[in-house]
Amino acid sequence: MPELPIPAKPFSLCLGARDWDHPAWARDYYPEDLPADWRLTYYANDLAQVLVPEARWRAAGEAGWRDWREAVGPGVRFCLELDSGAVPAPWAAWVSALGVHCGGVLGAQAPFSGGGTAPFYLARTLVEPEAPPPGPLPLA
Repeated sequence: MPELPIPAKPFSLCLGARDWDHPAWARDYYPEDLPADWRLTYYANDLAQVLVPEARWRAAGEAGWRDWREAVGPGVRFCLELDSGAVPAPWAAWVSALGVHCGGVLGAQAPFSGGGTAPFYLARTLVEPEAPPPGPLPLA
């Protein structure tokens, strides 16, 4: 029997969770002696993406995003969640600041045609890894 060819781009599944810091996880997932500021690195060893709630990524700002980039490996992606359907004007700057670690921007809950709600994908911008992030970022 002839061997099947290996696909040029094998299938991959990228799993993640909404946020990496939950009270129950501190008790059940993270090691007891793990410092709180190491939780993102620990999380990124198991999951390759994280949906970051708007309150967290806005509070972190550019300095926090830099820390996040340094805390994770090259394949980890951050998806930025928006609480409202309106896309703030500086979203492209936020995406650029995360560079290749940005998995995109997810909008507020949108109605499904069959009832219920689901997040909808707003945008993804590819940024060259060597490209420096822009200057100070406006937070609308």
